[in-house]
Amino acid sequence: MSRIWIVIAVMLAGICFTECRYTCVVTSYGTSPGAMTYYVEPIDSSLYANYFQFQEYKQVLDTRLRERGYVESNAQNAKLYIQFGYYFGEKQFAGYKTSTYGSSSTYSNNNSNRASVSVVSSQNNSGSSATVSSSNSNTRTNTYSSSTTSEEANFQYDYGCVINAYNNKTSEPVWSVEAYSYIKTTDDKMVRERLRESMKWAITAACMKIGDNNTEEVGISWKDGERMGLRIP
Repeated sequence: MSRIWIVIAVMLAGICFTECRYTCVVTSYGTSPGAMTYYVEPIDSSLYANYFQFQEYKQVLDTRLRERGYVESNAQNAKLYIQFGYYFGEKQFAGYKTSTYGSSSTYSNNNSNRASVSVVSSQNNSGSSATVSSSNSNTRTNTYSSSTTSEEANFQYDYGCVINAYNNKTSEPVWSVEAYSYIKTTDDKMVRERLRESMKWAITAACMKIGDNNTEEVGISWKDGERMGLRIP
């Protein structure tokens, strides 16, 4: 492989690493006692107002906990009582997105003139002739360039989830994770669907950090997310 192709491959890999993944900030508290039985309730009873939405996100949470060895139970027998909540922020103005488009055109004009004159004279039965010719050629090239700048309003939508685990007998806190992220867009048409899918990634990222007791940015590649049954938002 030539050197230039190696450079291109490295550049593409860098672009893929920074863009082909989901990222959010996760804050984790406490330590995980390991695999335990649990049951889930909404952190706020108002979440039951959209029953199907809550069940959709709870299913993602159950899947992620099961992957970590947790087993779902009921309020009478579970060792952990988990409160689960999520939120979608209001639409916020986030400045303008400026785009500049440039164009250029080149025009060429070719002018060519040629003239000739012939003179013939006769005297004493002898002839003489003369020819005079001239030519002129001129080429002019003009290049014109222009640019157009447009501005579009940019909007931000915050979203996040909170998962708190308590000892089901003593009500003492065991661990807690919170995930936060946002979407910026100039097009509101698909933002609801993007938020719906993005929340599932946030829940997944939060469960990955249970018991880590720190705050950090968590990234999940599109490929890994798809393997876990997630759709790219």
